[in-house]
Amino acid sequence: MAALSFFTLLPVIQRSAETSSQETLAIQISSRLIEHIQMLNPTDCNAATLSSLNLIDNNQTSSPFYFSNIPLDNGSNYSPSKCLPGGQGLLTITDLGGGSVLCQVKVLWRGTAGTKTYTTATILGGYR
Repeated sequence: MAALSFFTLLPVIQRSAETSSQETLAIQISSRLIEHIQMLNPTDCNAATLSSLNLIDNNQTSSPFYFSNIPLDNGSNYSPSKCLPGGQGLLTITDLGGGSVLCQVKVLWRGTAGTKTYTTATILGGYR
């Protein structure tokens, strides 16, 4: 009887572990991008600079920027489309005035119960 109870819970346990693993990857991807962005000046948060540093996908001109297919870390494959099912990354740059910008990073993916999202942000410049 105990074995039957265990085996009926096994799919639930596996889904929970998969969801946890995906959330961990989303947090790692977001943190890695934030680390790279924090090394920039607020004036460098534009399409040309971000694209040349491989922080966003190519051929974009204005915020929000997609970063679904970038080699953030070639050894670990932190690109959302490679690591997460239906993975996408979105970087939104908002001018706060006074030489500061808000950089918001959002990672979206297809989870077992629908679309999942992880969002984090940092401020560059005088308001930091």
